[in-house]
Amino acid sequence: MDADRRNYLENSVMGTVPNRLPGSHYLAKGTRVYIAGPIARKPNGNRQAFGLFADAARERGWEPVNPHEVDHGHSGECTGAEVPRMDGDFDSIHKYGCYMRADIKAMLTCEAAIFLPGWPTSAGASVERQVAQICGLTIIEHYEMHEVEGGA
Repeated sequence: MDADRRNYLENSVMGTVPNRLPGSHYLAKGTRVYIAGPIARKPNGNRQAFGLFADAARERGWEPVNPHEVDHGHSGECTGAEVPRMDGDFDSIHKYGCYMRADIKAMLTCEAAIFLPGWPTSAGASVERQVAQICGLTIIEHYEMHEVEGGA
């Protein structure tokens, strides 16, 4: 990770990245961790935040699953509501249903999910949160990524 990204992490929302989380849960190396957060109406789909948290997960030895890297291709009609963009127009590639079907399928291959700042304001991340809780994934709040140093 380059110095600029590390500085951003250490001085903004994350800090160091231990394996031990508050509440004494431990995630083993190789654990698949889904990253959930707001995308629609965010500059560049909030890719910077997703990328930073994916890097932090990799530093812990976890395998991040970033929805920006999920294959959303499918055959047939797009389903669901229109996805708004920053400019007030709508996504011309897919609708919410296309993204959410693929993202939830990817999330269900994981043992844990990290929820980025602003997730409660996101319809998609709110649904992902409910699915993660119902399915028993370990929930990691963005601020928990910096509350514990070193891990054990």
